[in-house]
Amino acid sequence: MKRDDATFIEMWNAGTDTDVLAAHFEREPKTIIGWATRLRQRGHDVALRVPRLDASEVKKRKCMGCGKQFRSMHVGNRLCSFCGDHAGRNSHLEGVTR
Repeated sequence: MKRDDATFIEMWNAGTDTDVLAAHFEREPKTIIGWATRLRQRGHDVALRVPRLDASEVKKRKCMGCGKQFRSMHVGNRLCSFCGDHAGRNSHLEGVTR
């Protein structure tokens, strides 16, 4: 593991704010959560955080599964809660994955 990764994990797990982490590691703030996710996927003990929602990010979007409008919490959220819970199990969602 790289030295930066070890320091990052320690700071992340201590609850350090993502803006502080970005400044410390001289990265863009939007890359910090991705860094934590990649480390977790590689098997490192990285705490799972629930992102703070900026009201400007919560928008009504059309579900890619059923076509209904729903409140999407972030740009990558394209399935309503029903379709997200049932993706892969319903024929009307063929080809749609989480």
